[in-house]
Amino acid sequence: RTGAVLRTVNVGAKPIGVVAPPGSASVYVSNESDDTVSVIDKATGTTSTIAVGDGPHHMVHSRAGRSVWFGEFNTNTVGAIDTRTGGYRRLVASASPAAKTHAVWVGRSGRTVYAVNSEADTFTALDAATGRPRWFDVPVGDQPSEVLVTPSGRTAYISIRGEDKIGVFRLAGATPRKVAEVAVGDQPDTLQRTPDGRTLVVALRGTFPSPDGTAARVDLVDTRSLRVTPVFVEGATTTGHQWLSPDGRRTYVAIESAAGAPLPPGVAVIDNRRAEVVATWAYPGGGRPHGVYFEPIARHR
Repeated sequence: RTGAVLRTVNVGAKPIGVVAPPGSASVYVSNESDDTVSVIDKATGTTSTIAVGDGPHHMVHSRAGRSVWFGEFNTNTVGAIDTRTGGYRRLVASASPAAKTHAVWVGRSGRTVYAVNSEADTFTALDAATGRPRWFDVPVGDQPSEVLVTPSGRTAYISIRGEDKIGVFRLAGATPRKVAEVAVGDQPDTLQRTPDGRTLVVALRGTFPSPDGTAARVDLVDTRSLRVTPVFVEGATTTGHQWLSPDGRRTYVAIESAAGAPLPPGVAVIDNRRAEVVATWAYPGGGRPHGVYFEPIARHR
């Protein structure tokens, strides 16, 4: 509500993803530069560390919160942590060891995990329990960044960073089939979909000209018409990860700002209905805030 800092917790080197699984007493942070995941106790702020594969990156959790998944960016694997036992395992997401598995998505039932490989330019779906492929290394475009699958399991949206597009894929049949693509701003990255299914929120890694000199940008895509509405974060230089409020009305997105930029690094709050920034919150200590997760306060009172 206010952007006030409640607590700062030290984690590993280059923290890049963060999730707070429902039903769990912990927050999970992927530390890309030291190949670990930090597990933070919400009540005390104390941390423990789990060693994982090379370059843990974007993180998601299963719907029930029983597992946390992440791409292992310097490899061709997906990492998974059991939130009840702390057990860790890996699934192979590409035939190429240099695939750079960037991001994952867990299906609504928790039975399928989807992954995109940014160097191999492919999309893979795996049985979450066994690691067996549903499909494997399906070409999707130049440098796929993130995947989001609808609750029905019928449609996937993939941000294609190297082409400045969002690919829309039907998942019926033996392999995904592209049915549409949407031109968006420079370097599309993280994706969120509002609960009503009408808006896809796309964070962009590019920097855009503005009256103040530079602006970061988030694109709102109407999922029916595929019309794109840009939202500029004036004074910032690029956006990082994002998350929605549970009602889908607001997007909370990390903003990075170069030295001397008018807006300090932090978080921008976007009203999705009005398509405008309604608040910006500075991050303590500056740096390059990147991972974001929204957790309702009532969940852990």
